[in-house]
Amino acid sequence: MSVYLNEAFLSRLDASRASSTRGMNVVMHPVFYTVLSLCYLSFKIDMRFTGGCFLESNSLVILKKIFRLCCLKSATILVFGALLVFGANVMADEVKDMDAGEKALLHRDYDGAIQIYTRAIASGRLTTDMQVTAYNNRGAAYLFAERYDLGIADINMVTRLHPDDADAYYNLGSTYCSTGRYDLAIADYSTEIRLTPNDPKAYYGRGTCYINKKQYAHAVADFDSALRLKPDYAEALSNRGSTYYLMKKYDLALADTTAAIKLKPDDAEAHSNLGSIHMDTKQYDLAIADFDEALRLRPDYVKALIYRGASYSLSEKYDQALADFSKVILLDPKYLEAHINRGNVYAALDKYDMAIADYSVELQLQPDDAEAAFNLGTMYFQKGDYERAIADFDVAIRSKTDYTNPYISRGISRFVLGRFQEASLDFEQLLKFEPTNTVANLWLHITRSKLGNKGLQELKRNTAKLNRKEWPGLIPALYLGEATPEQVRSAAARGDIKIQNEHKCQANFYIGEYELQRGNKDDARLSLNQVANACAKDTVEQRAAVAELERMSR
Repeated sequence: MSVYLNEAFLSRLDASRASSTRGMNVVMHPVFYTVLSLCYLSFKIDMRFTGGCFLESNSLVILKKIFRLCCLKSATILVFGALLVFGANVMADEVKDMDAGEKALLHRDYDGAIQIYTRAIASGRLTTDMQVTAYNNRGAAYLFAERYDLGIADINMVTRLHPDDADAYYNLGSTYCSTGRYDLAIADYSTEIRLTPNDPKAYYGRGTCYINKKQYAHAVADFDSALRLKPDYAEALSNRGSTYYLMKKYDLALADTTAAIKLKPDDAEAHSNLGSIHMDTKQYDLAIADFDEALRLRPDYVKALIYRGASYSLSEKYDQALADFSKVILLDPKYLEAHINRGNVYAALDKYDMAIADYSVELQLQPDDAEAAFNLGTMYFQKGDYERAIADFDVAIRSKTDYTNPYISRGISRFVLGRFQEASLDFEQLLKFEPTNTVANLWLHITRSKLGNKGLQELKRNTAKLNRKEWPGLIPALYLGEATPEQVRSAAARGDIKIQNEHKCQANFYIGEYELQRGNKDDARLSLNQVANACAKDTVEQRAAVAELERMSR
């Protein structure tokens, strides 16, 4: 779930400290301030700032920056008129530069603002207050231009010139948080909180950093503080709800997110967050309705499309799921999550070639993604192209040597091809990571028996913790002489229909292999035929049973 960072940013650009007043190294008459104050106009603009402090990648965070600029013509007349009256010594060029810099910022001409403020700083004639404004505003321009390190350097200069400037610490915290430097951000937010303990946005910003550091209790405490100071703080409510969601405290997450929506009913992000809560609690119809609302408010909201597609998929509404994932891919052909999810739906529909196309894109985008290679290999396994499947499982294992799924899949593929020695090595390797893996132990025992080594002692040792009177412990018990085929079949016939069908296929396969070891080919053929003819063709037992029957017929 995403979190928000929508607070005022770079708030030092304030009329009370505008650059024109800083340009005068004189003692002013109070009347002058009264006259001069009449020339200021206030302008508010919203600007986009990429890389905000959020949980989901690919998000844009809107940061509100307030600029109050001098009305240049009136200001110039009044300033120079006043200076003539009071005989002040004014650095006119520096005043013009400061005003021109702020005007460039207002018009989003960041390069121009940077040049102007750099020239003003280099002049060496700025007062301390003017230096503060110049560094602050040039820092703002750097940050808006995504030149973060230079921006941070300038804002740090502001804190050196004015050590008690809370706004500068807030700006540093926001920038560090947005660029993933959470410890530095937390330190600067903490300094701002020390200087201005009643500022809710500082607690909010620090809480957001704690979310990203997965320090959820600290995040909740900060959002609590922000809401104590500002009870109608919708973003803080939403972020606290996001934190509760990550902590799997769904009731609290639901309460906060619902309250945030009441405060800001047109917030697409909050509706999407609500959908995520409903999706995780398996209330898929409610989740879909939430994502519908998020998409009504923001039709191109990719995250809501992805999650709605996932909700459709989980509720087995595959056509709608494919439509959502395809729309995301149309908007962004390289959107990895959409290809993964669409590939999964195609796999569920047994459309292996289409799944392969999506998984191939996934692997092209992330060549070292072990899961992508495994998914691709699994599809080739389902198509019966075992050599190609093995090649993809090789890639998965090279990418992540401790990723266990490819070992058993490659081992079974090699078993199907009759390459028992290589298959046994895969099962042995898997058992180094998971010594008590029941399936791996059974396959290793079966494979070794093909090579003349039964390995019963190892099977007994590695399955010692299983209850051999219940499923699945009865299967190794069968090979160890502690159970009969009838007992295994009886145990498999328990539970709901779906579980019974799955267990019956497994029971018949393992019983067939057991009978083969005992030399009872007719009984083995009977059991293996039941697997080959009655079990789903996407199960490893069905593929292995077909291979065994072919070997027996030679």
